[in-house]
Amino acid sequence: MQKYVNVARLEKESNYKKRRNKNMALNYAKMKKDEIIWMANHKCKHSVSYLGHPNCYIAEHPDQQKTGFIDIEASQLRADWGITLSVAILDLHSNDVYSRVITKDELYSDTMDKDLLKEVVVQMRTYDRLIGYYASNMRFDIPFLRTRCVHHSISFPEFGEIVMEDLFPVIKFKFKLSSNRLNNACEALLGKTVKTQWLWKHWVKAIQGNQASLDYIKDHNIKDVQELKRLYLKVFKFSKKVNTSI
Repeated sequence: MQKYVNVARLEKESNYKKRRNKNMALNYAKMKKDEIIWMANHKCKHSVSYLGHPNCYIAEHPDQQKTGFIDIEASQLRADWGITLSVAILDLHSNDVYSRVITKDELYSDTMDKDLLKEVVVQMRTYDRLIGYYASNMRFDIPFLRTRCVHHSISFPEFGEIVMEDLFPVIKFKFKLSSNRLNNACEALLGKTVKTQWLWKHWVKAIQGNQASLDYIKDHNIKDVQELKRLYLKVFKFSKKVNTSI
């Protein structure tokens, strides 16, 4: 028996998802009351209030959205086998860097990366938009952090709470490089890179609590977000700004 597709219903569901994703770009809970009132009383270029067109507010007032670049370093690629070693977040506008590396005492404790993750989640929630490299859902950084947080029963940012942007697809689909790794993309498109090498011995020694290796990983992590910002400012104009949830 032939089955018929309810096109009207599919279009209605699609439009609902589009509206939901559209409104996801602003986290009103982080905004001041005066800012929300201003949005309600002012209109965008479409003659609609900014509350009705939040994406217009972002496009016409880009500095209002707090944006950071995030990168993590871990002991393994799978979060059920590994732990978080280091996290860095670089503010787009101020250039301030939040950096946290696991300590030797934490490594030898029963909770391992739990305290580190508690601090990281607090920092993440101060941002409206986070930008990573191979970091979004179905990739690495964010799924790894989410998995570790759920394991430790730590409240991780939920759907719609923070916008997540990933520069990796821009490099992969808009450019033609021999390798889409961050260091190669920086060398090819920026002319050089200050990224340090991924030296396996430091990741092995870090798990053993070697302070020199932990310091190396922290520095490596900070340089990653600094290079990510440089690359983003060079190539972001070649891609549409996305408002996908974390």
